Formats: sequence, structure tokens, C-alpha cells
Amino acid sequence: MAGDGLLRQLRWPFVGLALFGAVLLLVVFLPGLDSDPPPTAAECAGERVEITVVVSPEKADLMSTLAKDYNAARRPVRDKCAAARVVKSSALGSGGAVEGMACGWNTQQMGDVRPDAWSPAATTWLKVAQQRHLQCPDKPTGVSPTADREAVSLAKSPLVVGMPRPMAEALGWPDKPIGWRTLLELAQNPAGWAQYGHPEWGAFRLGKTNPNLSTSGLHATIATFFAGTGRSDDLTEADLADPKAVAYVKGVENSVVHYGETTLTFLQNLYEAGRGPNASGLDYISAVTVEEKSIVDFNRGQPEGRTEGKAEPPKVPLVAVYPNDGTLMSDNPYLALDWPDTDPVRKDIAKDFQTYLSGKREQFMAAGFRDAEGKAGPELSREKGLLTDRELKLIRTPSGPVMAKLPEVWQQHRKRANVLMVIDVSGSMADPAVPGGPTRLDAAKAAAVGPALDNLAPDDRLGLWTFSSAAPGESTPWRVLVESGPVSAVLPGYRKQVEKLVARGDTALYATIRQVQREMRQHLDPTRINAVVLLSDGANRYPEDENLESLVADLRQHSPERSVRVFPIAYGESSDLRVLERIARASRAKAYDSQDARSLEKVVAQVLSNF
Repeated sequence: MAGDGLLRQLRWPFVGLALFGAVLLLVVFLPGLDSDPPPTAAECAGERVEITVVVSPEKADLMSTLAKDYNAARRPVRDKCAAARVVKSSALGSGGAVEGMACGWNTQQMGDVRPDAWSPAATTWLKVAQQRHLQCPDKPTGVSPTADREAVSLAKSPLVVGMPRPMAEALGWPDKPIGWRTLLELAQNPAGWAQYGHPEWGAFRLGKTNPNLSTSGLHATIATFFAGTGRSDDLTEADLADPKAVAYVKGVENSVVHYGETTLTFLQNLYEAGRGPNASGLDYISAVTVEEKSIVDFNRGQPEGRTEGKAEPPKVPLVAVYPNDGTLMSDNPYLALDWPDTDPVRKDIAKDFQTYLSGKREQFMAAGFRDAEGKAGPELSREKGLLTDRELKLIRTPSGPVMAKLPEVWQQHRKRANVLMVIDVSGSMADPAVPGGPTRLDAAKAAAVGPALDNLAPDDRLGLWTFSSAAPGESTPWRVLVESGPVSAVLPGYRKQVEKLVARGDTALYATIRQVQREMRQHLDPTRINAVVLLSDGANRYPEDENLESLVADLRQHSPERSVRVFPIAYGESSDLRVLERIARASRAKAYDSQDARSLEKVVAQVLSNF
């Protein structure tokens, strides 16, 4: 019909306009459909330059993964290919990273090249380094006087008290406020957990790290001083000498099972202690001062913060107690170090890596951190033992002078130790530690009398045994060279005996550990950390006692109140680290790896940080 033709003639222009409008909308609002793709970041074409970044242990695995991604991106910086390598701060020498950052980096002493950036767990350490540099002003430092204000926070995590859920619930978690005073009263009550209806849990036992080496240990020490003074404002030098505060701090310290350079030791031991058929881990420690993020790792079945391998959640999870009388926030600062002779290219790469990391908010939150503003993500939920809706009573980090004095004050009031040094003097110790170098025994002797002994206080107790196999005229393969006594009294004789050591015979490892345990339990001092530091370069070679399973069972059967912790050092390539790790775990301690003989002095210092 004619009318139909007219309608068709009118319809097509409108259809054309509609189609044109739709295409226009797609072009405007969906630019990704444009035929020209958006420009991509240019890849570098120059020389690869790799910076070194020292990071705190609890985020080392995450930072290593992010560094690999950064390296794969081949970002150009000053016509160079930017790359980053992550080093865990706990792998460095005595004093962790602070000494090298503040007073000149000694590559041989620290065990790694000078870093270009530093990301400790908290800005607290930047302040400690600034104060330390005032004592060595002639030495180069990478931490400027304004570094604590210039560093950029990557993520946050508050200090909490991690407790096995049944123990926390016995104290009223999650509804009842719990603080440092709650833990102090529990620690000082002779009834222990019996006052909460659980005599089977024994005394309250705290896991706390050395504040000279660990953020959680440092923050817990600061928090207990604040709680002891009852103050809510700045901590002063006078507060560190306040008798009321000192008594409070000593009360908390006396409940410590042992110290250490990282909380990951406690978490791994607790995890292992709860893995047996009838085990729960409740007989190891009652609580451990950690960062909130470490609770997430533990409950995932990754107590050391590692992401590789299959994770198996613990039978008894940890929950986070947020002390109602005060805690501190770890802000994970990132600092491009400002050495006097810094290569501008390396410094720019360090800053570029900072920019890259600042854009990885989701990855940090997925790992169990809060974001840089303190906001919690879905990984931090009540179901997972975290109470992120709980308002935190945050304590301000003390001033530099107070921070500088704190290690000395803690050393005065920490729990005292009863340490027995046991040294392998079997024939293999006469072999060179490294080709063309001193013997293993000479290196062991230097480490046993080296600067690490400075960690012991005059009223700590120290003894010395050696072992190999029985020589003609001897009835035992072990020898008591220095009876245990106050360090101030026995140290001169201890040094002389160490200098006279000679190597011969086989390795009566198991028999010696049995006897050491027997002797120390007979003279156990429950007010001290009772421990054995055992240095061995080989496997057990003693036909009279080859039963490792029996030894492990013997070590496990003693209650925590009657246990003597064995901290073995696997020294040299021929040492049996796997066996020494089993011995350490059975005694609720940690084995240390010095199979690279050049690291022995550093490792001995790490071991003595437990006391």
C-alpha cells in the first residue's frame, strides 16, 4: 500500500539515527572496544640493576613474591632495568639490621651486601637506628634524622597477645576485656590456670621475643611499661626507673619460657606441639606476643608466614587478645636508604619499588595485614579469631632517648638464664671449617668466647661440657669442664677451658644429650630459663647409644615446668640438621643452621638471644 511505503521511507532515517547513537555510546563509555589499544608501560632495554631490600620476617615471603613480579615487569628507571631482591632481617648478624643501618654496613659481619632500602615491621626501628647513630657519628648511616617521618607505610598490624582459643575463652574472650594486668595476675598466681578451672594447663607461660631484635618483643616491653605506670601519655626516662613499673615489667618477664629473635619460632613450635594424635600444644605456651597478621598465618597452617607447600590448619587455633590497657601499631614503613655514597640510579630504583609496593594494597590485605590507613579486610574476621571491630587503645612510640635506654633497662629486668654450653670435640672438628682456613674447632672456640657472650648478664649462670667418645682412662664420652655458676664468677675459667680444647674421637651425641638433661633437671631452677646450647658438626657415631626415637621420647615426656630446652647448632656440611631439629622440637626449642661454617659466630649470637 502507498501508506506502507511512506512509513518505510520515514522509518529508516530514525533507525539510522538510533544505530549511530548506540555506536557513539559504545565509543564514549567503552573505550576498551576502540580499535586502538591503550598504550602500555614501556619495558626497559638497558642494563639490569638489582637493589637489595631488607624486610621484617613476617612479610618476607609476600615481599619476595612481589619482588619477583616487579622484576618480571622490567620497569625502566634511568634507562636501566629495575629489579629488587628481598633479604629477611632475621638472617642478618647480631642486632639484626639496626647496627648496620646506623653505624656502617659491614658485609662480612652482616652476611649480605649493603641494602638500598629497609622495611622493618615498625617505624620504631627507624627511631632506634637514629638514636644508635648518635653513638657512632663518624660512621656512615642510611637512616637520616628525618627518616622516621619520610618513610611510607605499606600496611599495618597491631601488637596482640595470641592465645590458644580454649585458654582465651577461659579468660572471657571475646566479650570480657583482657589486658596486660590480667596476664600478670595469672602469671603471679601460684595456682596458675587452676583458678580458671583448668589445673591441667599448669602455670601461665608466655612466649616473648628479645626486644633488641624483634618488633613484637620491643612493642610488648613498651606496652608493659605503660601498663605498669598507668600512664596514657608519653613514656619518660623516669618511668623506666619507677619501682612500680619495674615490678610490673619483671612480673611479666618472669612468665617467659624463653626469648628469641623472631616470634615465628614460638608459632612453629606451638604448631608442631599440637600435631600429635593426642596433642593440643597447650602444654607449650599459654600466650605469645605477636602481630595480628601472624594469627592469620598460624590459623592458615603457615606459622612461619611461608606460602609455599600444602597448609594444614592447627587443631587448636589462636585468637587475638587486644590488650585493653594499651598496645602499639606496626606500620611497616618502607625507606629508600640515604647512604652518603648512594648511587642515584639505585636510589631511584628503591623509590620506584616503593611506588610499586604502594599499589599492592589488596595483596597485603589478603596476606593478613590491614591497609596503610589501618582498615581491616575480610581476612581479619571474628570467625578467624580476630576482633577488628574492637577499638584499640594505641600507645604512642616513645621518644628517641627513651628508646635508646630501653634495651639496657630490659637487660636489667629480663628473666635470668641457666645456660650449659656443650661443644662437640670429635675428630672431625679438626677438619678445616673452609678450605685453607682455620679448623672447625678453632672457629667454634672463637664463637664460644666471642661477642655473643655479652648477651649474658653477670648473674646469669653458665657451664661448659664437651663430648666425643671416651678416651683411655675415661668412663664417659662427656666431660664437665666448668660447673654451672654465675657468669661473673665462671667466665674467666670458661674462656681458659675453651682455649684448651682439642679434637679427637667419635660423636656420642645422643648419650651426651641424655646425660645433660638428667643433670640439669636435678638442679633445675624454675625461676630461670634452663637451656642447653649444643654445637655439633656431625651425626651420632656411638654404638652404645644409637636410639634416636628413645631420646626424642625422653625429651618429650617432661612437663614444661621440668623441661630443659635444647638449642642445637648444626655446624658444617656434615652435621645432621634433620636429627637436630627433631631433638630441638622435642624439647620445645629451636635448631639453628650453621652448615655454612662462616656463619657460626652470627648463629651463636642468635641462639643466645633466646636468653
